[in-house]
Amino acid sequence: MKIKLITTSTSAIGYLKNSKSICYISDIIKYSQNEEYNDFLDVSSENFYNRLIYDKFANPKVYPGKSYRINEECNKAISEGYEAILFLIPSIQILDYRGVINQALLGMDISYEILDSKTIGYPLAYLAIEAQKLIDEGLDLIEIKNKIGEMANNTGIILYAYNNEIEIPLGSRIADLVNLEMDRRGKLYILESGRLLSIKHDKKKPMVIEMLENFYKLTKGSLTIPFISYTQPTTYKRLLESKLLLLYEGLDKITEIPLPVALGTKLGASIIAIGYIRK
Repeated sequence: MKIKLITTSTSAIGYLKNSKSICYISDIIKYSQNEEYNDFLDVSSENFYNRLIYDKFANPKVYPGKSYRINEECNKAISEGYEAILFLIPSIQILDYRGVINQALLGMDISYEILDSKTIGYPLAYLAIEAQKLIDEGLDLIEIKNKIGEMANNTGIILYAYNNEIEIPLGSRIADLVNLEMDRRGKLYILESGRLLSIKHDKKKPMVIEMLENFYKLTKGSLTIPFISYTQPTTYKRLLESKLLLLYEGLDKITEIPLPVALGTKLGASIIAIGYIRK
């Protein structure tokens, strides 16, 4: 069976060089009734978060990609001889996307499945790349859904939403990095198994240290791909990168990728995150 894979821009897959062949639908970023943009195509994550920081009246919302865009991709798939479509959609969008997809494919002569990726950003991009490999190997739709579903259960993201006022700019002295480790403000969250949950913070511990402790606990004893996601390239990112490189001595670089805008509308413009994909 010839299967077409489609995901969304919430995967941040457009930022990865080895994923150009994977189709994604751009989410719609809506600032007002008359102002909307295609995620990644019209507005980068950096531009989105910069506006969110400096425009105090901005209250953007993220919506599923347009039905006609999905319709176009599906018609193209049919014309190219595809027999089925696998949609890989994150939990935070799946209800909205399910309606748009069902509407877009109404009356079309092609089967399709919608799979909850249970994650966003880099892990979703990783799942999409792995799904494409399974498609290329000739696995059927159910086998692919089962394997990718199992992989999705082995991903997680620990997020720190901090206050802009305590942000230290890039280029700060090492002494400032030490002070940054002592930061105890902000809020901690974890995105795992499709759920975004707050983590109770021990105010006796620096926030960054507590992030790393949770990371160690969740990845201990497993072969892990670590990564960093961010809304702003601040010293938080540098600090976490140095800590992770010490933990993973065989790595000379940690994958870094902007945080999808869909989380920014929920948690704010100042977020740093570390995540894992357990293999």
